[in-house]
Amino acid sequence: MAAIRYKTFDNEKVSDAWYALLTDIRTKDKVNFRLNEGHRTMAKQWYFWRKYKRGQGAIAAYPSPHAPHIRTGFRNHACDFRNAEGVRKAAAKRGVTLVRTVRWPNGNVREEWHLEARRNELWTYYRKWKKRHK
Repeated sequence: MAAIRYKTFDNEKVSDAWYALLTDIRTKDKVNFRLNEGHRTMAKQWYFWRKYKRGQGAIAAYPSPHAPHIRTGFRNHACDFRNAEGVRKAAAKRGVTLVRTVRWPNGNVREEWHLEARRNELWTYYRKWKKRHK
């Protein structure tokens, strides 16, 4: 795989693949949404982890290169949205499955705004459309 480049979308950093998908969903599919959180630095993940441990924030993964919003070396870091359902449905029409992975112990969705892309589908989409998003 080629090197990952990060771009700014709604004032958040996202991988080149997420950028291509989100741009198409907004401009071509006309879905109204807001990206609230994209790719995080380790420092920002520590900030959210400390808040979570103090009971002051939503669930946060322990800071590591494999944490959902970080995923060092992979394009499919997690993203958080306003209108996540609209984004999820539009991505599915484009062949990219976005999954809600944060769940309560009983299996119910805990953070409906938190979406993660299936890695191979996101990569396939990016390879197909990356020239129009340079």
